[in-house]
Amino acid sequence: MDNLIAYDEFEGTISIDILREEVQEQLELYISSTQEKILRWLLGDNLYFDFVENESETKYQTLINGDTIVYTYNGVKGKYTGLKDMLKYFTYFYYTRQEVSSNTSMGETMSTSQNGQAVQNNTKLIDAWNQGVRLYDEAINYIQYKGETVYSELDSTELKKINQFGI
Repeated sequence: MDNLIAYDEFEGTISIDILREEVQEQLELYISSTQEKILRWLLGDNLYFDFVENESETKYQTLINGDTIVYTYNGVKGKYTGLKDMLKYFTYFYYTRQEVSSNTSMGETMSTSQNGQAVQNNTKLIDAWNQGVRLYDEAINYIQYKGETVYSELDSTELKKINQFGI
């Protein structure tokens, strides 16, 4: 399955410096691995593999790109925006968290700069994860709204929001 998002779609609060070609290549690998992980958590293995095999079907294209209708599920109105936004937030989270430091022959190191100071922006990571979880829950609601006749065998894993205290 091709990546549902591309490296040049990371902008705004989830922007990633992609000016260097090696960053673009590395980000493409993160997109691919994060996409499979999150979609398998969301759909469960059976529905995930059906999704991979039948991605071009209308029901999966709607799942990827979103739906134009406003729907009501469990008394709450929603508008489903699609998997792409959700995947961007989770990919940003995993990529940024990993790139804080690098493995070297001397051990784990942090990059230094002559005119800068290394900072850890946990707030941005927490916000990205929590936004991803919100969109993940939105996807589950939409799939359940559509029902088992459209998306059979949904077996999602519950994801929890995080805070700076790790709880």
